[in-house]
Amino acid sequence: MSKTEPCVAPARGVVVGVDGSAASLDALRWARREARRLGTAVDVVRVEHGHVVESLVAAGDEGSVLVVGSDRRQLPLRLMTGNVSTGVAARCSVPVVSVPETWRPGRAEGVVLAGVKHPHHSQGLMAEAFSVALQRGRRLVVLHASRFPYRYDVDLASGRAALREWEERARHELEDLLAPWQQRVPEVDVEMRVVHDQAAHALVTASAGADELLVVRRSLDVPTAAHLGLTARTVLLHAPCPVRVVPDAHVPVSPVRRLELAGAAS
Repeated sequence: MSKTEPCVAPARGVVVGVDGSAASLDALRWARREARRLGTAVDVVRVEHGHVVESLVAAGDEGSVLVVGSDRRQLPLRLMTGNVSTGVAARCSVPVVSVPETWRPGRAEGVVLAGVKHPHHSQGLMAEAFSVALQRGRRLVVLHASRFPYRYDVDLASGRAALREWEERARHELEDLLAPWQQRVPEVDVEMRVVHDQAAHALVTASAGADELLVVRRSLDVPTAAHLGLTARTVLLHAPCPVRVVPDAHVPVSPVRRLELAGAAS
């Protein structure tokens, strides 16, 4: 009896917003790389002054990922501003990648960095991170950071004890989060980092040695503009590498999914 091959729908196109600036041209170059990774096409959206965020979100919702350039010059000199990046990342139903003007196509560290705040809200983030890492050097760094209140710095004895307890708990939670993904995608080399630091600062610092930084956007019962937290907004403005903001309910059509389907049919 013949075995039925799984049918995997092709990924939707990679949508990229351009306005003619150097930052948007870098975003276009990055989008072409992403399209090759996903085996799909690039859909270019030309943006002009006006309802930029709304136009990009509408176009991005029809694709698999939305790519924008992050131009960090003074406001009068730019259209695709950091505010556009944060605006679309807070609203779009698919992952949004913000490509800073500091990114260069030839730069490759072979490292994908994922920032985890709450492990129990990070399944969508892990799905995307393992998918990206699988084809970007196969090394994934998962970082969790938190800064203790000032009173623990003053009381050294209790502070050290609390810090050790927090580190052990955080590592255990990350291990529980990562274990099933490491079993599904053993090709990806995973490194855990638990850092006593303000989350945005730790991620921006670590992103200097990464090809891409991924953070999650939680879905909350509040207006959409408030969905993007302080950490995500900070890394979008300051990380030197491309930043991918992943909706927490996102399930990618990706190499990870293809591996799962192939395994189910074998």
